[in-house]
Amino acid sequence: HFLSADGERSFCCGVNDLHVKAGGNLSYFALQNWSAQAHAFHINSTVVEANASSTALLANLGGGLLRGESLSRMKGEGARS
Repeated sequence: HFLSADGERSFCCGVNDLHVKAGGNLSYFALQNWSAQAHAFHINSTVVEANASSTALLANLGGGLLRGESLSRMKGEGARS
């Protein structure tokens, strides 16, 4: 569990910025197990170029307050996300 040192409420703010070059492939997996006192915010940004692909799987378990946002930008023909 993600828990603060004193056992009180905890806060986490995470950001990832993924880039897949032309013709590339990316698989991103995240699994997080939060304590009931945790507050967490996540922003995921992915840029996928021509003929490239990206797959993301994000799973959050538990937590008091969780918010996640994902943005995929396909830049070029054949880009998949």
